Amino acid sequence: MTEKIFRRRSVSRRTLLSGTAGLLGGATLSSGAALAQNTAPTSTGAAGNSPPSPRYPDPAWLALRQEQIIEPELEIADPHHHLWDRPGHRFLIDQLLADTSSGHNVTETVFIECGSMYRANGPVEMKPVGETEFVNGTAAMSASGQYGRTRLCRGIVGHADLRLGDAVVRVLEAQIAAGDGRFRGIRHSVTWDASDVLSRGAPIRRKGRCTTPLGAPGLRVSRP
Repeated sequence: MTEKIFRRRSVSRRTLLSGTAGLLGGATLSSGAALAQNTAPTSTGAAGNSPPSPRYPDPAWLALRQEQIIEPELEIADPHHHLWDRPGHRFLIDQLLADTSSGHNVTETVFIECGSMYRANGPVEMKPVGETEFVNGTAAMSASGQYGRTRLCRGIVGHADLRLGDAVVRVLEAQIAAGDGRFRGIRHSVTWDASDVLSRGAPIRRKGRCTTPLGAPGLRVSRP
């Protein structure tokens, strides 16, 4: 086996595995596209290599590590990213485009819920629909072609409270309508920590989610 063939297979396998976590909460969009997730530079333990707070992203920190783009023509679908606008933390279309335009051939992306842009008013269970409305707007901007070839947020994974039981149907229907063909499913996160840093900006994460049974009807109606 030549070195060239070995490197190609190795990179492709690594690219595929890095997207596996996103598939658990989202959907595969292009059967021919390898899956990858943009990752921040890993810390080497040296001082100054930790992400600064509260500014994000910090170009100086990101520049600490630059990796060679081995297969620039390989099609990639990023299966897991977020969008938000919070005090000191902004990651919107400009920041996402900076990631997808870094030299890799990212053809499409999948947004995963992060408690962003919930509706301020209305029934509590319907507030997560605001996130899908917000993200679908970004997807529509990308679909215009004015922001390059990458189709951002071509898939959207939102949130619906499965503890609602049969009542979750109304939420799912609203999510599907708001996604305008891009809505792919929901993520019902149960992670929680007392730290304000870890829980910041995650309004749907509450203590005790794993001790409160999820409604079986909610699970049933949400299955494809």
